[in-house]
Amino acid sequence: MTRRLVVEADGGSRGNPGPAGYGAVVRDAASGAVLAERAGFLGTATNNVAEYNGLIAGLGAARAIDPTAAITVRMDSKLVIEQMSGRWQIKHPDMKPLALTARDIARGADVAYEWVPREANKAADALANEAMDTRSPQIARDYDADGPMVGPEYDDAVDAEFVEHALDAEADGDGGAPRVPRNLSSLDTDYLAPLTIVFVRHGVTDMTATHRLSGSGVPGPGLNSTGRIQAAKAADAVYRIGRDTWERVPKVSRVIASPMVRTQETAAALGRRLGLHVETDERLKEIDFGTWEGLTPEETIERDGRQIL
Repeated sequence: MTRRLVVEADGGSRGNPGPAGYGAVVRDAASGAVLAERAGFLGTATNNVAEYNGLIAGLGAARAIDPTAAITVRMDSKLVIEQMSGRWQIKHPDMKPLALTARDIARGADVAYEWVPREANKAADALANEAMDTRSPQIARDYDADGPMVGPEYDDAVDAEFVEHALDAEADGDGGAPRVPRNLSSLDTDYLAPLTIVFVRHGVTDMTATHRLSGSGVPGPGLNSTGRIQAAKAADAVYRIGRDTWERVPKVSRVIASPMVRTQETAAALGRRLGLHVETDERLKEIDFGTWEGLTPEETIERDGRQIL
């Protein structure tokens, strides 16, 4: 049976034209698992040019995974979808060579183009923003649906290294993975199966960077550029658990997050990487700092120090 792949592609320009970047995700259509991510910074370009570059990168990654696979391309760009489907003419001189490149890559493959709303294309959009934030000319991450990650992007993942060192410290004397008890019952009966919980702190926000209190009184702020990079690296680290890190522990099967924007954005990065839906639990939300919201500890003491003491 012919394998089916899904390419999600997007591009953005902060100024149009302005600093631009593209992003693309390749998924297995049956499982939804992420097989490849591509992104890159283009310098100064228009939004349409960035979107076409996302399409080109996504198609190239999909053809490299399986040249015989049927491909469904999903983008929130009506222009690119209609032009690549042949329903709209390509008149702009900047678009014509890009469209020809995309068609050359897709030649011989069963490719269908499908427009999706913006909210359904968040994974590719996040990659495009990562490229613009980091100004990385090329980001390439290739994953095996059932095995470890490969590619240089993971060799220097800070969060992954932190996890590995922490796990090494807990490993038993022969350097193997930590032992997981078969059960927690004193009667040697498996009344309660072992449960592994991985806690992931949200990436930094502008409030974090300035040491300001940020509680549940307001849903935001969202992650800043550094926070989005941290979230991506945390997702890489969590993906390794049960694969090439802490191999005796089952792979992560659920992602549960608080309703705070920064936490939801961090959890979304994990969900995309793991191919899992993010569950929201209101009980996990941050405390409410009330009138201290947005203040630094010093400002809090200066204003209400006597009451605190």
